[in-house]
Amino acid sequence: MKKKILGFVSILLLGLSLVGCKRATDDDSSGGSGSEQLYYIEAMETDMSYIQDVVSQSGYTQEKDFTFAEVKEIRQTIRNGECTRYDFSSFPNVTRSDIYDFLVSHGKTPTEANTVIAKLNSRGNEIMFYTLANPTHAAYVYAEKQ
Repeated sequence: MKKKILGFVSILLLGLSLVGCKRATDDDSSGGSGSEQLYYIEAMETDMSYIQDVVSQSGYTQEKDFTFAEVKEIRQTIRNGECTRYDFSSFPNVTRSDIYDFLVSHGKTPTEANTVIAKLNSRGNEIMFYTLANPTHAAYVYAEKQ
């Protein structure tokens, strides 16, 4: 079972790393020239109960309007906490279209993906949580504008 979970997270992170290799000088989605907004992405798999505790204590929901600092604190609490870390990866220089493709291919509708990206762009960061095949494991994906 652990191999399945590691496989899922590895595929997830491999996909982000492959799509994150686009050149930073590509035109942006508005048709202008110059460099496109790039993002830093990280993902970590840990115990579901630990993530649930941190999220519960913070009161975090994607619907609530949290500040950049509050979202970053939630991520830091999970990342630096005393929990078992099953997998961790990070990727700089990920493009908007890479994030959009990732979200749509992992269950978000195009409208939901655009909403997540809009929140990421307006606040400067975003965090999402995913349950995995193993019911005792979960993962977070954190994105921040570079």
